[in-house]
Amino acid sequence: MKAYMETYGCAANVVDTNVVKGFLKEAGIELAQSPAEADVLIINTCTVRDETDIRICKRLNELKALYRRGKKVIVMGCLAAAQPALVKELMPNASIITPDTLDQIIAAVKSPSKYVATRPQERRVYIPKHTGEVIYTISVSRGCLGNCAYCIVKRARGDLVSADMDEVVKAVKDAVKSGAKEIRLTSQDLAVYGLDKGFTLVDLLKKISREVDGKFKIRLGMMNPNSLAPILDDVLNMMSSDERFYRFFHIPVQSGDDEVLKMMRRKYNVSLFKHVVWKIRKQLPDASIATDIIVGFPGESEEAFRHTLQLIDEVKPDKVHVARYTPRPHTPAAKLKQIPDSVKKSRSELLMRKVEEVTLERNLALVGKVVNILLVEKKGEGIIGRMDNYKPVVVLDPQLKPGDEVPVVIDKAKSIYLMGRLVSLTKQSLPYAECLPTKASS
Repeated sequence: MKAYMETYGCAANVVDTNVVKGFLKEAGIELAQSPAEADVLIINTCTVRDETDIRICKRLNELKALYRRGKKVIVMGCLAAAQPALVKELMPNASIITPDTLDQIIAAVKSPSKYVATRPQERRVYIPKHTGEVIYTISVSRGCLGNCAYCIVKRARGDLVSADMDEVVKAVKDAVKSGAKEIRLTSQDLAVYGLDKGFTLVDLLKKISREVDGKFKIRLGMMNPNSLAPILDDVLNMMSSDERFYRFFHIPVQSGDDEVLKMMRRKYNVSLFKHVVWKIRKQLPDASIATDIIVGFPGESEEAFRHTLQLIDEVKPDKVHVARYTPRPHTPAAKLKQIPDSVKKSRSELLMRKVEEVTLERNLALVGKVVNILLVEKKGEGIIGRMDNYKPVVVLDPQLKPGDEVPVVIDKAKSIYLMGRLVSLTKQSLPYAECLPTKASS
């Protein structure tokens, strides 16, 4: 038997796909390279935004022809968990697996009829086995402690459940032993890891630092300002004392206006976000800070939007993901009076221009500097490496390979990436366009 998998969405979904691939391998089920050669089609879905739903629904409709020929279809992921009625409407006989029921994937694959698993006997975090990649991503928890007015992911992934610390440390240790050079710890809100079990993220980081030997890098995932603030001093001290931690923070602010944050049901104000940023920059001046902004949330006035522009101008983050608000089913914000799409579009364009201005300014300050980078991903004619603060550097050298650490001089800067060359080489003239990171905006 062969199974074909497609994955949409965030890092957590990629991790879930890797978990399922591990279950399939243990059961002796091969992975197919295309839907046509597979007996079972497994689609791991996302539902965070309206356009994502549209894309996935279009894909499911495309797969209906194969479905009608007797191929089994399993829809998993956040769309399956948060909107099972939509899945049923599109594919009445499709099986459903949610993020909480990944361990039932083999039962779904082998079932002669429709198999629906939405409620687990016990909620747990599934940790994938490392399979030789340079980058190893692990979800250390699932769910969150928030209840944001715009978010449908809460409906799909639920309240916080954390993985056991020893299990996480063992997975990291095994991955490093088998060649991983970059460990990514991810979660809906990494800073609340362990609070459901009586320990903290700092406890985990100390345990990894103390018990895992080797030369590798650790990237911390997204942390909300209010969750990060209580542990920030300890996290900063960890980054200062162990160079294996990337000096990188992803702290989503979502809006620069306190009233909008209240309507969003975020549990912090702008002052707390700025306090966290200033504290990071004071102790780790070269740290890289990423954030997220939602433009056009219901009730966002022109003045509120100006506050967001002012915040970006003041804080000058290194990376910003800008998203236009789209109403999601079953969320409180979807019931509010919506802002016209034309207004969302104009605001997002204006904000993106501001973002490009401030991020380019920060990157230009690095031109001419010699830095060490960890090479992590081949791209076109070149390779992407990461500085100690996680900034991406594109190097054009087909001989370089992921996993190596090399010194480069920064030649050029763009708003979302840097261009570098090995310090021992003369300047290269190949075009960079084929190996550039993708701009994260919508």
